Amino acid sequence: FKGTNDPHFKTFDGARPSYYGEGEFYIVKSAALAVQGRFKGTKYTKGLAATRKIAVGGSLVNNHVIEVGCMEDGDITVDGQPVLQAFPSSYEIPGVAGGSITYNTVGDLVDGATKEFEKHIIHMQLPSDVRLT
Repeated sequence: FKGTNDPHFKTFDGARPSYYGEGEFYIVKSAALAVQGRFKGTKYTKGLAATRKIAVGGSLVNNHVIEVGCMEDGDITVDGQPVLQAFPSSYEIPGVAGGSITYNTVGDLVDGATKEFEKHIIHMQLPSDVRLT
């Protein structure tokens, strides 16, 4: 699963859905993992929806709720508590063997329009080799 601060994603099965309308949608929904996205228009997208926040939960993450907001107004939280407040930094997800969240500059930007900004990229490593970037 790979997403950017716009409505384009690459899913586990290689699909590339786009979400242009405002609202909250499931990006992944299974018994083990749920990923929800919040999409809303921005000044940068001329009113078209962009990804403003994702929430990750389910048994794969020991029923924690991990939320990642956008750079302008979002925090990174686990169960409502801020994590990764320094840049760069990393966090081990409690009770999740091999589960971690890393915040750094490593990775590619999907949208070339964002190349003028410093990269701030979140990587989640979860059990069963599930990765979200």
